[in-house]
Amino acid sequence: MNPEPNVSLSQIVQHFPLKPGVYLMKNDTDTILYIGKAKELKKRVSSYLNPKNTLKVSMLMRQVVDIDHIVTSSEYEALLLENSLIKKHKPHYNILLKDDKTFPMIKITQEEYPRVLKTRKVLDDKAQYYGPYLDTGLLYHTLSLIDTLYPLRKCTKMRPRTQPCLYYHINRCAAVCANKTSKEEYLKRIKSIKTLLQGKTKEIRSYLTTKMHEHSQKLEFERAKRYRDALSSIEQMEEKQVVVDHKQKARDYVALAEEGNTGCVVLVHIREGKVVDHLFSHLTVFDSPKDSLEQFLISHYTSQTLLPDKLYLPWPCSDSFKEFIARTTRTAHIQICIPDNRSEFSIMRFALENAFQRMRYRIKQEGKPEQVIALGKILGKALNLKSTPARIEGYDIATIDGKHTVAAQVCFVNGIPEKKYYRRYKIRSLTNKKADDFAALQESIARRFTRLINTTAQKKHQKNNQKKSSTNYTTTATGTTPHSIDVFPDLILIDGGKGQVNSVHEIITALGLHIPILGLAKKKEEIFLPHTHAPIVLPLHHPASRLLQAVRNEAHRFATSYRAGLQSKELSLSLYKSVKGIGERRAQLLARLFEGPQDLVDAPPDIIAKGIGIDEQHAVELIATVRASIATP
Repeated sequence: MNPEPNVSLSQIVQHFPLKPGVYLMKNDTDTILYIGKAKELKKRVSSYLNPKNTLKVSMLMRQVVDIDHIVTSSEYEALLLENSLIKKHKPHYNILLKDDKTFPMIKITQEEYPRVLKTRKVLDDKAQYYGPYLDTGLLYHTLSLIDTLYPLRKCTKMRPRTQPCLYYHINRCAAVCANKTSKEEYLKRIKSIKTLLQGKTKEIRSYLTTKMHEHSQKLEFERAKRYRDALSSIEQMEEKQVVVDHKQKARDYVALAEEGNTGCVVLVHIREGKVVDHLFSHLTVFDSPKDSLEQFLISHYTSQTLLPDKLYLPWPCSDSFKEFIARTTRTAHIQICIPDNRSEFSIMRFALENAFQRMRYRIKQEGKPEQVIALGKILGKALNLKSTPARIEGYDIATIDGKHTVAAQVCFVNGIPEKKYYRRYKIRSLTNKKADDFAALQESIARRFTRLINTTAQKKHQKNNQKKSSTNYTTTATGTTPHSIDVFPDLILIDGGKGQVNSVHEIITALGLHIPILGLAKKKEEIFLPHTHAPIVLPLHHPASRLLQAVRNEAHRFATSYRAGLQSKELSLSLYKSVKGIGERRAQLLARLFEGPQDLVDAPPDIIAKGIGIDEQHAVELIATVRASIATP
């Protein structure tokens, strides 16, 4: 990614996601200077921009003009990808990481009675390999779990014995050498181990959970803890590395993310079982996504000399594309595939996630100007708009018969939702507990804009004291994209008809503001303006209509989810307080510790006891009471 002229590093990093991944720092010749990994890309890379950094970091940052990034599914995956990319590019500032260390794996040998071993080498010996494991502690934990659940033979060479070894007597060996375990049973254990390492854990989870509850109810807490620890180990194991494929064939995985006319293709190259590189390309999607992707691949593979053995696509390709591949790559014999197992689906998801991240970054930069401009043209005269509505705030009310009445405020800037500017309001004025959308809207609007007026006045006063003439007490100018919650919107959108719009207009006028307001009614997607009877009706697929629907639907979703959360919390608190010995304080603690009653039921008694300050006996009684309550239809 080459930055546009006058785009600073801070502007580039601002659009990085708070997700794990790898970042690549480049100089003005596009040479990679440094590759690093991060649990949260935006936070980690932002730390390099601190002017108080060490001399070494400052020397690096003086040369950096661009920072690229690759999103991964986990921090674990990011480290492996970092290792692969460093070996490929050998960046100057990655001196300490230029070693050939490999990560340990679990190997199931190809023998009459297979063994499960730790190894760092993948050999062509028909054995099966699982991993790699960046955390050796996790690897040993996994081996210990296998040893506990599915004991195998311990000896390297099989010799007949009349009596089994000590390991058998402590349930750590199958003792096939002493005929204590049949070959059929032994191979059954191997099959279960493979299933476990492949992440197919549903049956074993069910078994371990049942045993944990059985021992908890019998007050056998030590045994219950062992099953709980086994469940915890399985959860750690399921964070499976998806960017490594130990099959040695060269493979390319291609994914396309698209929204409207904007698309991004990501192509992931896997060579010798590792992600060695990736490329991306932004597309303008005028045809179907499938046709656009095939056009990109035709252009790409025409210019390539090193071709993969297999090409993985997200959907079946056309016959014409198959013919192109067959004719163009006649000597390479590229096999076109669709993912059909867990590993292949994981890598395709990895490619797709990176495609979506790239596309979102571009849309963030460009926005959806066609929708904003179309809306401005439609409403310009009707609402006396002085500028295109770059910033829109949407409001909706959610309630159930007057209980848990809440308001939601969402914000779209240049047609893109800006979730950091979302706000939620618990409605306080409805003391009679009757549903009243008009009053609820007026309260939320009054609270939002009274605060905004006060904040803006304070800022203006401070600036005047500092003898600065700039002020922020106006609506945004044409073409601006304000990035602050303390900015007036260009347009207020209400989920509702003329009654809701008029009630909001009353408050806005009383506050002395001149902000355009409109309502969007769900039934016919009619647009209502203050104190008008005839609504504006647009075609459903008109760009302006699509934008208004997106804002309205997002406000509705945000309000409904907030109301549902409050209702669920109240039901949980009532249930907890119905248990003897659990008062308001402890019920609140339980509500914070567990998302809901089912999570509490699944938790070990000792965790609950420590969390709210009761003994384990009372925790067991609490679990039993809650379980009985949620099991009752």
